[in-house]
Amino acid sequence: MNQPMYDAMRSALEDVFAVLYLVDAKQLTLEQRVQHQTALSAAHQAMARMEKTRFCDLPAPRLQALGQLSAGVQQLHKRLLKLKQPEEKLQEVNQHLQVLAALVRVFA
Repeated sequence: MNQPMYDAMRSALEDVFAVLYLVDAKQLTLEQRVQHQTALSAAHQAMARMEKTRFCDLPAPRLQALGQLSAGVQQLHKRLLKLKQPEEKLQEVNQHLQVLAALVRVFA
């Protein structure tokens, strides 16, 4: 992974967080609201930890892990852009929740 790839992944992650943030929880069922909060929390935590970490300070094993996770973040971002309904967006994020959780672990 290089600096431009890292920046692109960070931008995609910020967009994923923004999409989740804009979901109107009033339109969701109780179960969906719990899922929404879990996904929103994971995206926020990954984003916050990424913001606190400079690319040049990352060791090689973490860069390798980020390189593998980058494709998942980019794919999630592209799919979210195509979806209109909050339920669809939430379902898509839930299918990629492991990617967000892995990002949190990489920056731990």
